[in-house]
Amino acid sequence: MSDPIEVFATVDRRASTVQKPDDEWDGFEPHVISTRLADVQPEAVSWLWPDRIPYGKLTLLVGDPGVGKSFLTLDLAARLSTGIPWPDLRDAPIEPGNTVILSAEDDPADTIRPRLDAAGADVARIHAIRGVQRTPKGQPAYFCLDNDLGPLERCIGDTGARLCIIDPVSAYLGERDSHSNSAIRGLLAPLSDVAARNGCAVVAVTHLNKSGVARALYRAMGSLAFCAAARTAWLVARDKDDERRRLLLPLKSNLIENPSGLAFQIIDGVLQWFPERVDIDPDSVLASDGADRTERQAAEDWLTELLAAGPMAVREIQKAAQADCHSWRTVERAKRSLGLRVFREGFGSGGRFTWSLPDVAADGDHRPPAE
Repeated sequence: MSDPIEVFATVDRRASTVQKPDDEWDGFEPHVISTRLADVQPEAVSWLWPDRIPYGKLTLLVGDPGVGKSFLTLDLAARLSTGIPWPDLRDAPIEPGNTVILSAEDDPADTIRPRLDAAGADVARIHAIRGVQRTPKGQPAYFCLDNDLGPLERCIGDTGARLCIIDPVSAYLGERDSHSNSAIRGLLAPLSDVAARNGCAVVAVTHLNKSGVARALYRAMGSLAFCAAARTAWLVARDKDDERRRLLLPLKSNLIENPSGLAFQIIDGVLQWFPERVDIDPDSVLASDGADRTERQAAEDWLTELLAAGPMAVREIQKAAQADCHSWRTVERAKRSLGLRVFREGFGSGGRFTWSLPDVAADGDHRPPAE
């Protein structure tokens, strides 16, 4: 591909939104950077798992806790490590490759390694990131996508990883607001660039939000930017007709039209795939799963989970409710039914109201709510 062509617009520098005094002007004009598409060589999409998980792009795996998302990601890593064919392409062995794993919820020694062993993985090809060394003499720090994409890219390059698993992605956001579209776009765009530069498939795991009325595509926890950034997104859910059976259903695919779903079960710690394709609408799966829940009950569950970590400002709760498709009127009804405590912090224009779960004050004391 040719180098980018810099395209300059003729502008009056005095009308620029960013100006310098005349005696400091260095002749630089802000400009866009573009590429002439005639110089772009068309390329076919390259797939880790054909029609399901592409190389060089972000894939999102969405589902409730306990449905087998982590088992599924480790099955991917195990198959890649030994070249075991994908479950829907059993006559097509794959070239073995390496995997990098970021796992915030499972211990490498008592959970991840045993599951990989049970899946027949070559664990020499699988690398678990435990932290990051940011300074020569500093203590290892908790990995954060906001600060540590450079070390992650070096790890992918050093190991030659063709798959990077982030489970769950919400655990590695640092100070970013998971319900802010702009904050999440600003984080996932550079992550997608890392995937593209290294030809590595990035699979990010996230949970479902508690809305019982939104379309399946909008049920990923946090900002809609998660699904927007992913080129493919998959739902993992229980089969309502068979409690042991799990469904892998397409939520979104920008790269192929109408990919099919699959089903699997977990027996004695081993993930086993069913051979037949599954064509079930994910909207119907989630709708049936929450059919006996009212909107207020869904909002109560959502508020309880949101406030489990401590009191939260009302304006932040409002942003989170909008992102997770809860009407504010329903959230306020849920607040009353849960008996949430309301506190005011500060005075005048700088003051703010916070909500907390019952018997938990904003400062940890027990005191009556201030309305």
